[in-house]
Amino acid sequence: MEECVIYAVENNLSVEQFELDLENSRIDRKDALGNLLPDLNGQISTSGNTGLILDPTTNSLVTGTIFSASSNITSTLTLFDGLRNINRINRAKLNAIANEYRLEDLKDDIRLNVAQAYLQILSNKEALKVSRAQYAVTEQDLKRTKELVESRCRSKRRSFGIGSNGRESRTTNRK
Repeated sequence: MEECVIYAVENNLSVEQFELDLENSRIDRKDALGNLLPDLNGQISTSGNTGLILDPTTNSLVTGTIFSASSNITSTLTLFDGLRNINRINRAKLNAIANEYRLEDLKDDIRLNVAQAYLQILSNKEALKVSRAQYAVTEQDLKRTKELVESRCRSKRRSFGIGSNGRESRTTNRK
């Protein structure tokens, strides 16, 4: 029975769905924690021009090639967001705990259903044994009843036969 319970828990689609929900709630928690960290973005760009171009240093038209490069780094940090990020973290923690309890509750329900089905099978087997035994007893009772009926019929026939023989002898004596 233990193997059946383990198999049922491991191969149940609802358990797999609840495990995915639990993993999603853990990801949500990490995401909420990540919202507390600062953002850092960087950008680098280059460009090149060939031909008649405007020289940015002399502000005159020249023929040639000019390469330019630029870079940018930005960072943002939320100092106060009305405790929104803290509340998201707390909600994610509670969702993870709730999903763990739901998963364990589902596994317990599956275990109970397997055990109940097993006990129902055992009960049905015993009921079948009892029914077969009752059938055998009923057959024996039927056989005995038939034998009794046959023996009574014989004895009644004999007594009727004896009585009729006695009547015959009485009637012959009266003549």
